[in-house]
Amino acid sequence: MKRSHFYKTVFLGSLAVSGLFLAVLHTRVQAISSQSPNRMENQENAIYLPFAGSPRTMNTVFGMQMPEINDEHGLQQVLDAKSSWVRRSNLEWALVEQVEGQYDWDQSNIAALEQELIQASSNGMEVILVIHQTPVWAQKIPGYSCGPIKTEKITAFANFVFQAVSRYSAPPYDVKYWQIWNEPEADPAVVRPTSRLGCWGDPNDPFFGGGYYGEVVKEVYPKLKEANPTAKLVLGGLLLACSPDIISCPSPSIRFFEGILNRNGAMDGGRYLDLIAFHSYDHYYGKLGHYGNANWDSSWDEEGPAIASKAFFIRKVMRAYGVDLPLMVTEAALLCGKTGKEDICLKTEFEKTKAYYVAQLYGTSLAEGFETTVWYHILGWRKSELLDKDLNPLLAFDAYKFAREELQNGTFQRRITDYKGLVVYEFNRSDRIIWLIWSQVGEKKINLPNTPLKIWDVYGNPIEKTGHDLIVTLKPLYLEWRLP
Repeated sequence: MKRSHFYKTVFLGSLAVSGLFLAVLHTRVQAISSQSPNRMENQENAIYLPFAGSPRTMNTVFGMQMPEINDEHGLQQVLDAKSSWVRRSNLEWALVEQVEGQYDWDQSNIAALEQELIQASSNGMEVILVIHQTPVWAQKIPGYSCGPIKTEKITAFANFVFQAVSRYSAPPYDVKYWQIWNEPEADPAVVRPTSRLGCWGDPNDPFFGGGYYGEVVKEVYPKLKEANPTAKLVLGGLLLACSPDIISCPSPSIRFFEGILNRNGAMDGGRYLDLIAFHSYDHYYGKLGHYGNANWDSSWDEEGPAIASKAFFIRKVMRAYGVDLPLMVTEAALLCGKTGKEDICLKTEFEKTKAYYVAQLYGTSLAEGFETTVWYHILGWRKSELLDKDLNPLLAFDAYKFAREELQNGTFQRRITDYKGLVVYEFNRSDRIIWLIWSQVGEKKINLPNTPLKIWDVYGNPIEKTGHDLIVTLKPLYLEWRLP
């Protein structure tokens, strides 16, 4: 079933303000809406399964981006949700090495970041730390700190990475995952020169500048491993603005990733990365449970969250170059409207849809085998927040917390295809078999093979039933079964 013209119109209207490559979507002013809907469903009786073990000893796919890793920005709530990963986009090369060869770690911004890293490590969270911002003396495009590095200064950047990894991969910081820039493939013409986004895109290059990024990581990779062999170099989260199959949304930046692997004909770019990271957002279509990403031809009633379509594309490119690297999603969320302040974004149906989306996103992430999927972010962008302005949990937070507790460190086993119009993922949680199930076609009655031990709704409320019949809607359910 294809989306109606109405849904495409809603989405494209939202997309129009984004600009080419969706870069304008990421104007990271972090404007957090001061308006949050009241919680629309009674969660006072929500029941959560017991959980044992620290996140570091039981790493899961569940991650969260925070503006700052502290209590003022929701740290206690993130810990309550037992998020295994936290992403922080705040190590600025331009700030630390304002003069080439001189590293100034003794400044207030760096001290604050260090305290955040200590907080994360002491609470057992794995940090993904983003390095970005080119100093004036190293800018290939003068005035663009978001942009690429001069060829003759790549060695200086590699040396900076060595210094940073040496400093922060050891206790008390324990940072092992290092991301080189954020959405690097954007065109400088559509990004603010000082943006926290990358702007390495080169419209005059057949691979849009990806080969040059590949040259940079080739030099950085050995220095990172020299500093700490266990550290991981993560590709800066790719925006992947449009699928190459969408004629109405041409984006030459889609070839940036292939350019990295090609590395100007050397065909070895995959040797200098440990993980491939990308970003993926879906957009609310104005009706309960309805969302999609038209630029990737995905929607609630077909492929589900766009992460699956983007992962398929990335793996296809990797196969062409004989590369098989693990994937992580370092930004993902359900967005609403152009700003998140539109009427449809402030209604019950959106908050519920966001909660449904959380369960679907993380179920799909586990099924795809991602290292992590990082929700962007805890305090929100265009109504993606999981907490309100007073740090009270929204419905989507409850869905996130329960998904984390119910799935725990479960292993994806299979997608069950016996029920037309339903998505059914099966996980082995070591003590139970878990089905995550939802409908793509509205309400549907199905006959189960036997009566589950337990059934929970998306928020962790128990559903009492006897017999084998089950009504499935757009609202995800968790079914528990005995191990075979």
